[in-house]
Amino acid sequence: MYGNNDGKWRSAFFKKADDLVKTGAPDAIKGLLLAVRDCYLSEIQGSKETDFVPQKLGKLAGFTPSVNTSATNVQTPIP
Repeated sequence: MYGNNDGKWRSAFFKKADDLVKTGAPDAIKGLLLAVRDCYLSEIQGSKETDFVPQKLGKLAGFTPSVNTSATNVQTPIP
């Protein structure tokens, strides 16, 4: 929906996600954040883990990738 438009991600999706994390609901949306991260990496052509969107999603979910992987074989473990 927002593609690689960082401004749209910041103004809509991340504003709501930040609010949920700050109000004590990070565990409630952790799976969603990681799923959106993986979807971004697999659907946005040329995307990589160092892009703003996957970095921010991972940070909000408390996930830090241990190795760089290509977008075609990204599978985020959900604890």
